[in-house]
Amino acid sequence: MKVKSISKNVGISPIKAKIVADTVRGMNALRASGMLEFVNKGASIHVKKVIDAALGDAKHNHNLNSENLVISEIRVDKGPQAKLNTKRGIMKGKGGYAMFNRKYAHITVVLEEKDSLESNKAVKKEVKSEEVKSEEVKKEVKREVKVAKKATTKKVSKTVKNKDSK
Repeated sequence: MKVKSISKNVGISPIKAKIVADTVRGMNALRASGMLEFVNKGASIHVKKVIDAALGDAKHNHNLNSENLVISEIRVDKGPQAKLNTKRGIMKGKGGYAMFNRKYAHITVVLEEKDSLESNKAVKKEVKSEEVKSEEVKKEVKREVKVAKKATTKKVSKTVKNKDSK
């Protein structure tokens, strides 16, 4: 079963949050949450909160064992640009002033049970192996067709040469 948790309009740059999200992708959710406590990045706090929220939802709403949950998908998307009250400015040289907007991010975490992930991977491997077998059969048929074509062209060319020599 999949459990999804989304945090919108988080006050951090998506680029900075993606660095942290990439480090925990595919990890056990409890281990990732514990590891993020000691990561020295500002975005780790926000990512940890979303993972903890997803863990809480899985335990409370779906009665899932939190030890078997793995982060199957973690995504950081670009949020809206700054609103009026968060526009910022910086002083420039020669009395100039430059505006820059505060960036926001949307963080999405999807947790999935480890057993279901393994079964999905097993099914995908079986499908791939069947596809590979079918492709091998197709290649063998193509080879046989090529050999048959070569054999027929050789026979035809020999008969043509024999007729020409007579």
